[in-house]
Amino acid sequence: MRPRVISCGTRFGNPHAQAEIPPPQVRAAGTRAAQFRARLIALLVLVLAAGTLSWPSADAADSADADRRPPGPAVTVGTATGSYRPGLTEAGLVSLTALGEARLWLGLVDKRDKGARFDVQVELLNNGTPVATGTRRCVGDLSPDADRAREIAFPWDEFAVPVLKAGDVLALRVSARIGTGEDGRKCKGADTASGLRLYHDSPNRASGLSATITPDPAVDLFLQSDGTPCRTWPGAHRHSLTETRPTDRWAACKDSGDLRFSRGNAWSQVGTWDLPAQCACAEQLLPDVRNNPPAPKPENIEVTELPLPPVTADNAPGGCTPALNPRGTGCMSQRGGLESGGFLPDGKHVTAVVTFTGAPAAPDPASIYTGDQLIIVKTDGTTFPGGDAWKCVTCGVPPENAQGVTAAPEHPFPLADGKRVTVGTEIVDCGPHQIADAACTPDQVHIVPIRWNTTPDGSGPGGPIREPRMHPDGVHYGFNAFTSINGKLGQYAYIGRLVYNPAPTTGTPLAPRYDLVNVVRLFDPDPAQQLWRVNPDNPNELDYNPDAITVGELRGFSADGREVFYIGAPLESSNIDVFAADLTTGKVRRLTGNPEYVDPVTASPDDRWIVALDTRGSDRQMFLAGMRAVPPVTDMVSTSVTSSTRNNGSRRFFQPILIDRYGDRGSYQGQQLNAAGDGSPGAVNDPNWNGRADAMWSPDGTAVVYWQALVTSPACGGNNPLPCPVSTADGGRDSRMMIARLTDRKPVPPRPVTPIADTVPWGVPYEVGTPPPARPYIPQGTYTLKGDKFGSAQVTITENAARTAISTVAVSYTNYSDDGYHVLNGTESVTTNNPSPTLNKIDWYSDLVQTGCVDATKKTSPDGFHLTIDVLRNQFNATGTLTTTVDGHTYTQPANGT
Repeated sequence: MRPRVISCGTRFGNPHAQAEIPPPQVRAAGTRAAQFRARLIALLVLVLAAGTLSWPSADAADSADADRRPPGPAVTVGTATGSYRPGLTEAGLVSLTALGEARLWLGLVDKRDKGARFDVQVELLNNGTPVATGTRRCVGDLSPDADRAREIAFPWDEFAVPVLKAGDVLALRVSARIGTGEDGRKCKGADTASGLRLYHDSPNRASGLSATITPDPAVDLFLQSDGTPCRTWPGAHRHSLTETRPTDRWAACKDSGDLRFSRGNAWSQVGTWDLPAQCACAEQLLPDVRNNPPAPKPENIEVTELPLPPVTADNAPGGCTPALNPRGTGCMSQRGGLESGGFLPDGKHVTAVVTFTGAPAAPDPASIYTGDQLIIVKTDGTTFPGGDAWKCVTCGVPPENAQGVTAAPEHPFPLADGKRVTVGTEIVDCGPHQIADAACTPDQVHIVPIRWNTTPDGSGPGGPIREPRMHPDGVHYGFNAFTSINGKLGQYAYIGRLVYNPAPTTGTPLAPRYDLVNVVRLFDPDPAQQLWRVNPDNPNELDYNPDAITVGELRGFSADGREVFYIGAPLESSNIDVFAADLTTGKVRRLTGNPEYVDPVTASPDDRWIVALDTRGSDRQMFLAGMRAVPPVTDMVSTSVTSSTRNNGSRRFFQPILIDRYGDRGSYQGQQLNAAGDGSPGAVNDPNWNGRADAMWSPDGTAVVYWQALVTSPACGGNNPLPCPVSTADGGRDSRMMIARLTDRKPVPPRPVTPIADTVPWGVPYEVGTPPPARPYIPQGTYTLKGDKFGSAQVTITENAARTAISTVAVSYTNYSDDGYHVLNGTESVTTNNPSPTLNKIDWYSDLVQTGCVDATKKTSPDGFHLTIDVLRNQFNATGTLTTTVDGHTYTQPANGT
């Protein structure tokens, strides 16, 4: 984005605190008269006590008043100056198209001038040059008494419509002379006058005019000054036009000079009232910046690696030798043997799943250290009684304590009671003991499966569950389930209540288990609830609802449990983000906005921060999503593809990003937790070590634990141009668990968890045995999409031959702008088909140009961009090119196989 200088009168930041606050001379306690009286009294007191008082120093006065003085010109609410449309101004799409009558309150300067008549002229100036004029001749019946001032209307002559540029200053100039007729002869009345007085800046003397600055609606502009009221004496330091309606009790006034017909009867200026300049592009004007608090400052973060079991490269029985682990507490696999979890409530232990290997054969006591197991790891540098910094929780659990357990443990997230840990579709429970207690021995541990019934008679193993997350109340459980509808892979998210069933009689396993009941699908197929719909009042128009709840994949919950976190449908084309929706009200918050891909996300205990694992900084997705503020039109068919390009097979490009509650905005794009370092092999910011799900907060909000995997073949080496790095981790393992300590922070108490009902008002209760619904889509046809601020797009939708889904979306933009900051022109077309449910083939043609506050293009090669990619394998294989350039920075697609 090009650097810009603010050149308009609106004060920016949090609009509720600043943007529409009138200048201090308007909003200060009391009226101008009251302020004048206060100053007069202060002066008298100073005179009476001359020997005992002194003025504060200039520095002290400046410091005390710094936050009260208006910076530069008077503050407006921003419509007339264009603070909500600077991009349109930059693109030459803003013009002054109409003026409403100027209405001025007029009177005499001197009572001796009763009977005098005046010609009064109003001029609308642009940078000092008149663009419109209105004149009233022989205005009379005026009074020197302020209470008898007359309101006079001034219609405008026809004028040529001027195009406004950033920095242009509109102004109203009022002039007067002795009254004359059309023939130039003087009207009846005196040849001279002491002057004409114009009253303004009070509710009953609200002189002003209205102006229509396209594309904005007409706005009233009022004459304002910072002078004293006319009851004391006239005069002002500054005259301005403002959108703020006056509130002072006493009017201000401005006089012309002496008027004499005999001296040529020249116009005498009463005054000129300036509107602050038309806004140029500036970061403060971005909607996400001006509507949120200022961005937080970077903070100090220390990142270290947490201890793990020793590593063996020999997976055969006995490969974990006493030389590697003399305590006989197991060795972990060198390849792919780790997934970290979260903190236990004491903040001193974190959970993890590791793959133990090389254990000796039974009956050796160390034979229990084999396969995927739940462990806990010390974070404070201490050890368990046996001398290790870790403890295996599930190693050696008796078979009778793990009946029906078939799934491999994953996502080891502790519950708030410290006694239980969810490991995917199972719960590890240590009964009355804390997981970290010495009393939590294998014989005390039970592993209990979770089952979701999907058959009317309760038979079978239940429905498949993926990416589950426990609600903070420890009772409700969120999860996702794949679908295959009309030959394409899809997914829905669900939430249900866990009920312990000690002796089930139907379904499998017929062992103690948790049953999911009162399950709700977090999707309503009602067309009115979708991101896109046909306008019910105009079938030729498309409606776009950015507040729609579009849960693609559930990713967790807020710390207080009020909101569900999810990957949602893009609000900007090709930009995959994470959102939060209130489980009761359905209010949606966008948690991230960076063009790169984001997936795992967790909230701090006080819900004021999130940590997201994100590809930002890698430029992986910028060739697709680098052009901002493009409506997600083609995403009706392209989202599966654009989300699949984030990985290279098993390689992720994630890094942990700390973001405050208000999300990405302007130049604030969060803070990478592990940014410090020299980038060398094994450094905390080594780009070949990539984050994996999920990063988790300590209970007091002062630390975050996350894990990383080192890039390995085939994502490097062989035909891949990236050589495979050599691991510097202990034993050459390709995974590591890290802790980021936020050293500037003090512990914070967690937010109380809000109990939630079994129902979600915006969801749909799951009916056992019913198939998942197909997602609604826009029918075939050609539609108009209107920009929120300006312009339009023509959208053509083509269905597949079976009329079961959209196959092609084509769009043509004409000066399209939703935010007044970006202006879009050009065409884009995307066609997709699915040879198999997971395989996507896409044909993409793009020729987009974006102006306004950015200079950007998004273009495919002449033969288009063609990509074949499997949504589960994520291996990039394209022909043709798709390139995005933003303010001179060019982003290209990954090379095939990378």
